[in-house]
Amino acid sequence: MKNWRIVKVATTKAQRKLFFKLRSKKTSSNWLSEQETHDIASELNVDSKTVKLMENRLSGTDVAFDPVEEDDNSPSGYLTQNTNPLTILEAQDSEDDNTKKLISALNQIG
Repeated sequence: MKNWRIVKVATTKAQRKLFFKLRSKKTSSNWLSEQETHDIASELNVDSKTVKLMENRLSGTDVAFDPVEEDDNSPSGYLTQNTNPLTILEAQDSEDDNTKKLISALNQIG
């Protein structure tokens, strides 16, 4: 899994070239200017649009789906699928009831 990032980020030959060389070509941690983008694209013989796209991709970070077993803040903690129809119906019914009560209260004060 060490090289998973290149699989996700660089799928074409130009993207793989940029994946390995773009960070060393950047002179600062800021976003590339149009001139810098053009210069890097010319030097590496790739399209300027591809340079910008790879810069965006490399600026993102990878997040583990389930980093630690008991972490409720990890995606697996809050993206669980609730497929029990009764639970879904109860939640919908409760939400509808609360909405009706809120509308009624707002009508009384307004």
